[in-house]
Amino acid sequence: MMMMMMMMMMMMMMMMMMMMMINIEGFKYHIDVQ
Repeated sequence: MMMMMMMMMMMMMMMMMMMMMINIEGFKYHIDVQ
């Protein structure tokens, strides 16, 4: 049970990091385009 919770937390953190990275890239691109 504890292991499953840890795994879920890790997955969520990874997904959040990926989304943040994508958002930053998109933001940079948006600034460059203007």
